[in-house]
Amino acid sequence: MRARLLVSVGLSRLSQVISHVDMSYNVISDVGARALAALISHSTSLTSVTLVDNNIRASGARALAHGLASATCPVRSLDLRLNYIADEGAVELYRVLTLRNRTLVSINVSSNLCTEASTSALADMLRHNDVIGSVDLTANHLAVSISLCLSLSLSVCLSVCVES
Repeated sequence: MRARLLVSVGLSRLSQVISHVDMSYNVISDVGARALAALISHSTSLTSVTLVDNNIRASGARALAHGLASATCPVRSLDLRLNYIADEGAVELYRVLTLRNRTLVSINVSSNLCTEASTSALADMLRHNDVIGSVDLTANHLAVSISLCLSLSLSVCLSVCVES
C-alpha cells in the first residue's frame, strides 16, 4: 500500500524530471510494480528502474512489461534481480520487449526462478530486438538450448550472462 501511494502521489509529480528510481528491498510486490508501471508509461525522463528483491511475481512483471511498451517510455535499464517472476513473468516480459521495445538496452532478471521453459521466448527477443545490448540471467535454472545459442550467435555486440 505504501509503495503504491508513494508512486501514485509522490513520484508521479516528479515523473517528468526524475531519471532513476531505485526501490530495492522495499517489498513493493506486484501491487507496487503495477503502480510503478503506470509511472513508467507516463514518464518522459525516467531512464533507469531498479527493483531488486521486492517480491515481484509474474503479475508485476507483466505490468512492468506493458509499462515499458508505452510509446513514450524512455527507460533504458531495468533491474529485476532477486524477485520471483519465474517463467510466466519472464515470457511475458520477453514477448513484449520483442514486439514493442524502443529504448530498453539493459535488463537484469538474475535470480528470478526462470527455467528452460522461458529460453525460447528469450531467444525470440534476442533475435528480433536490435535495441537490447545486455541481459543478465545469472542464478536461474536455464538450460542453454540450441535456439538460445543460435540467437546469441546472431546477436552482434550483445552481452548475455547465463551463469548458474
